[in-house]
Amino acid sequence: MSICIRELKDEDVELVEGFAAEDPFNPYRNYPLAKTKGKGPLFAREIWHAKNDGDMTLWAALHRDRCVGLIGLDRLKWDSGHFGIPMARLWPFSLCIHECGDPRLVAERLLQTALELSTRWGIRHVACRVTGENFFGIHSLQRAGFLMMDTLVTYLYRRGKSRAPECRGKYKVRLYQEEDLPQILNIAREAVYEGRFTRDPWVQVEKVTRMYEAWSQRCCERSMADEVLVAEAGEEVRGFLGYRMNTFFTEQTGLELWGGGLSVVARKGVGAYASLLAAAVTREFEGRDHSVQPNVPDLIDFETQLSNSAILRVWQEFGYLMVRFTHAFHRGFNGQA
Repeated sequence: MSICIRELKDEDVELVEGFAAEDPFNPYRNYPLAKTKGKGPLFAREIWHAKNDGDMTLWAALHRDRCVGLIGLDRLKWDSGHFGIPMARLWPFSLCIHECGDPRLVAERLLQTALELSTRWGIRHVACRVTGENFFGIHSLQRAGFLMMDTLVTYLYRRGKSRAPECRGKYKVRLYQEEDLPQILNIAREAVYEGRFTRDPWVQVEKVTRMYEAWSQRCCERSMADEVLVAEAGEEVRGFLGYRMNTFFTEQTGLELWGGGLSVVARKGVGAYASLLAAAVTREFEGRDHSVQPNVPDLIDFETQLSNSAILRVWQEFGYLMVRFTHAFHRGFNGQA
């Protein structure tokens, strides 16, 4: 089988759009978009947006002039700054398996190409998240020394389809205020985290805890969140939820999509998350008049660990739709960060 790996330029937009239309691992394939054929162009435009907005290099695997696979390598500036080493991610990493002939060969050639550039860049840690059904991509990552760190599931709130049951908790939910920051940082500092970095043998555990604290602070500063809600009992903050509008998705589809956030609950804040979630989807909370998102959105997507059964039960009770699951793989180089 003859495979050519070629770095893509701006004039290759149509090639990527054609690939995305056939990609069985398109992350939006289960989103309720008005036209099914619109999901391919949306994914293609997201890829080009990431390439042009950052420092991503993108390659295609070509078989008989047809694109049968894509891989991108992108530096992770925030992660690199926090952990103190050059870090990068592989995204997208996808295959049109029915068009490949030998998808295993395609996956390995793409991965080899990206890793060779990461070596030239001096990268010491590479992360990759792939759809759970992308078996040939998964096999190639494992053969290259990547370790699986977690499995994330994504659920989708749909206006008019999902519901917000009555919360019997004792928590008042309101818009974040600056004086809440010390309590929020304390909650983030004391929380127990189970995620891809806590299982990573190439990073130090204490840096992971500080990462969540820094992430929480950046949410409150609105650099990593557009909206922050807090749940309190009496005068004590018991949990918070920070999330943001996906402006790219909204601009491309006309549907208002929120998500991509962080929620942390104090150890004695059982039930606070359900109260925060109900307030987010109904827009019923104190301070709504000053919210950046006063109206009920069309869609909100939420991600968590597959093992996080407590959160999954809340989402299922709210009637959310499961739309995808992905595995995270990491590989480190030259010792621990």
